[in-house]
Amino acid sequence: MDFLEGCECKRLHQDWLELPNRLNESAFTGLVKAEEREKPTPPEELLTESKRLARYGATQAKKLGIKAGDVIRLINEYRQEEHRQSRRS
Repeated sequence: MDFLEGCECKRLHQDWLELPNRLNESAFTGLVKAEEREKPTPPEELLTESKRLARYGATQAKKLGIKAGDVIRLINEYRQEEHRQSRRS
């Protein structure tokens, strides 16, 4: 049994995962662009965030034993599984 079963955090996570299905890409991109026009992110902040995310990604990949050469294969496997699941629905 899933230890998060019945947990509010699981429902919120599921809602988050479904968000792209509810917002098409152009609508989402439009929202992001509008926010960026109103309050642009300074380049230094973008660079800092990019470096932070790269470190986080490297740490997670190391924990999972994922090598650079595995990335394309893993992406393709994920997409195939998503495609299979969407065909079942």
